[in-house]
Amino acid sequence: ILGCICLGLAVLTKGQAMVLILAVSIVPIFFLKKENPFKKLKYWLVFKLAFFISGGSWFIIAYLSGNGDVIKAFIDYQIRLLSTEDSGHGGFFLYHVIVLLIGCFPASIFAIGTFTKRFQNNLPATAMKILLIAILIIFSIVKTKIVHYSSMAYYPISFLAATYLINSTSLNKLTRIFLVFLSIIIGFAVSTLGLIEQWKKPLIRTLENTDKFAAENLKSQVYWNGYEWLIGVLFIILMVIFFFLIYRKSLITASVVLFVGNIIWIALLINSFVGKVEQYSQGSAINFFKWASNQNAPVDTYGYKSYAYMFYGNRLPLSAAKEKKLNIYITNMTNAGYDKRSFYNIAYLNWLMEDKSEYPVYIVSKIQDEKNVLLNSQMMKLYDKGGYVFYCKRNK
Repeated sequence: ILGCICLGLAVLTKGQAMVLILAVSIVPIFFLKKENPFKKLKYWLVFKLAFFISGGSWFIIAYLSGNGDVIKAFIDYQIRLLSTEDSGHGGFFLYHVIVLLIGCFPASIFAIGTFTKRFQNNLPATAMKILLIAILIIFSIVKTKIVHYSSMAYYPISFLAATYLINSTSLNKLTRIFLVFLSIIIGFAVSTLGLIEQWKKPLIRTLENTDKFAAENLKSQVYWNGYEWLIGVLFIILMVIFFFLIYRKSLITASVVLFVGNIIWIALLINSFVGKVEQYSQGSAINFFKWASNQNAPVDTYGYKSYAYMFYGNRLPLSAAKEKKLNIYITNMTNAGYDKRSFYNIAYLNWLMEDKSEYPVYIVSKIQDEKNVLLNSQMMKLYDKGGYVFYCKRNK
């Protein structure tokens, strides 16, 4: 019953994909155990009742309160994630395979070791492998590619990695090759990033003709301490110690050292790199949003999706008078066939840029959209920095 309730809550937070993941994961287990899933019908009835109470309660309340369009928008959004590159995020078919392989390293490599005959009679491991494969297949098919969409795979990967290590006394050849190969790649990539100021100029010249926004990102002035490249070297050293301990002691001892060392290394990596990467990718925009929040004026983005302006720009609910004006734009878009909840942000941006009585208004766009923004005669360019252009709408 608890599992059914949790599934219902998962549907509310993650959408219909959770039902699909459960079905794809459970059905093969019944076949493997050679059991009739409908043998005990009363359990299925309890299952459905618990699921519909937890997962369906919100839908029922929404429908009874006259918000059936909210349910439709919820379902339409899930379909849009599946069929289009929504939220501005797309990627190649094996996107999540690569994300999990590198992002969950080294657990992902140990997990691969369970896909052998030695573990084929281990039912819990088999169930986790089916779950992992189901997640990878479903979210590889989904057109929208965002890193955390496959986060449910963290659990089966961790379980399989632990299963492999507990039931092994040494690493097989394929696992050793994968560990060495990815260790070198990750260590080299981190060290290369730590030296970005030394090699970014040739890259900027190349990007000037292909990706102006990325080129301007890299022109941002970011302070590096100079030791960051050593963090990549430390990772390779950690892996060398791991292999040394395997041969001198045991796989479990070596794995404990590896995972503890990996926790420390990741903490060091986050503290040394994440803030600097943000300065390149959106530092100038974040600083502008913070500044605009002190001007008691709205700020929004043009041509790209972001939540940063809502948080750093301290976006507040509109007054009744402003909400009434905004509703005119929403109504116009709805009459044109657009869905209110899908295009609310567009209507909001149009209102900010076109309303004759709303001043001042601050807008941020990527550098490639500058000409489009300035087609609005009320918009005045303030400056550009780090790939972004900043504007103010003023009453002439």
